[in-house]
Amino acid sequence: MLSIAFVCNLLFIIWVTDVAILYGFIVGGLPVPSQMLVVPAENVISFLSWSPLLGAVLAFLIFKVSAFSVPVLYCRRAGLVRAVHLSLAAVIANFIPCTFGQ
Repeated sequence: MLSIAFVCNLLFIIWVTDVAILYGFIVGGLPVPSQMLVVPAENVISFLSWSPLLGAVLAFLIFKVSAFSVPVLYCRRAGLVRAVHLSLAAVIANFIPCTFGQ
């Protein structure tokens, strides 16, 4: 069980790093004051439009990794690599029900 927590934590660290890189490239190296977020500049609008897209992609990746691997690991039916592979295959095979429900 700790192994899937490690994988999800690693993906979280990648997400935090990607957000910092995205902020640094689009907004700049200096922090933006909160007054600029009320009437944002063009670079802040670009950051606010790209960051949810990046977050959605990485959240879906974490969902694919952990959706079915946690129960498989809990029942001790497979190792980490096999459980993650099964979870990825199950989410891809059932994309619409897993993503939108029903």
